This record gives sequence, structure tokens and C-alpha cells, in this order.
Amino acid sequence: MPLFEDVIKALDPDFPLLVEFKQHDMSLIKQVHQILEASGRLSRDSTMWYSLIGAANKDLRKFDSSIPTMSSGPEVLSLLAYHMFGLLPFVRLPFDSVVFFCQPVERVHIRRIFPKLPEFACNWLFALIGDHHFIEFCMPKICMHLRLRGFALWFVGLDTEKNIDVCVRVGATGGFSDRPKWLSQKKLPFPKVVM
Repeated sequence: MPLFEDVIKALDPDFPLLVEFKQHDMSLIKQVHQILEASGRLSRDSTMWYSLIGAANKDLRKFDSSIPTMSSGPEVLSLLAYHMFGLLPFVRLPFDSVVFFCQPVERVHIRRIFPKLPEFACNWLFALIGDHHFIEFCMPKICMHLRLRGFALWFVGLDTEKNIDVCVRVGATGGFSDRPKWLSQKKLPFPKVVM
């Protein structure tokens, strides 16, 4: 398996790159930033970085606020809460693009995203968003609002026809799949986005 530095050297510096941090580690953030800086990618505006871990995403923004980020898991759940309470139009959002998951939310996801949340709160969140029907009801309104604010909307988990249908209905910018060959055969009507 090639090292990150080798991958960066092999890519054209203008080729769009999305870097995901799977763990919260400041030394790793510094190392990745040094590699990106040395390659000249940061001056070309062709790179985004993010983590689904809320604290890691905050540290990425603190370390270099000029690199665009995508939303973390807690930030997406916050979007749902802001929407439910009518606050979304008034909240400054810290990310540049939004990542939504198509798979149903399970208790283990909530526990991983909010490790210090009391059990009753995890159960309440699960009851609120663990049902696909709630997500499908809220998504069109949230997505329309976010698109009007200029956010790109990316969906992860485009692995079924139903998930594709939801993404197309809400106007997703694009999506990611664990089944890329299957997805590439679908010829989806996503708009083209230039970073």
C-alpha cells in the first residue's frame, strides 16, 4: 500500500483531493498538512479535508482555516436539531460542504459520535433520527435550505436504488458508494461541481 506522500506525488496538483481523517490526532494533522504544503496543493485550492469526528474537524479548522472542510457527524446531527427548532437560517455553519449518510442511523453510530452523551439522550436521538422516514421527511427541506446558502451536498452510502432515489429527490451534489462499479452504471443526474 502506498504512503500518503507517494499518492500526493503521483497526482496532478490540480486534481481535486478529499482527505478524510479517521482518527483524532494532532500530530497526524500536522504531518498531512506538511505534505500538502510541500506539494503545492494548498496554494492551488484543490484540496479539502475533514473528519467525521467532531473534535478532529474542529482541530482541522483551527490548524488551517483556509482549507475547506466537510461536516462531521455531530455537525450533521446539529443541522437536524437546528432545523427542527427553526434555528437553521440563523446559525453560522463552520463547514464548506455537507456530508449526509444514506444508511439508517443505529445506536452504535450515535454512541460513537457522542461518546459522553448520557444513555437516555442517546435513546432519544435514536428514536428521533434512527428511522428512515424521519430523514426522508426532513431532508428535502434541509437540503433546499443548504443549497440556497451555497453548500455542496454529498451523500455517503449510495448502495441501493432507494438511497439513490432519496439523493436525487433532495438535489444532492454527488455521492459516494462502497459499490463504485455498480454506482457508475447508474448514470445519475447529479449536477457537475467544480471545486
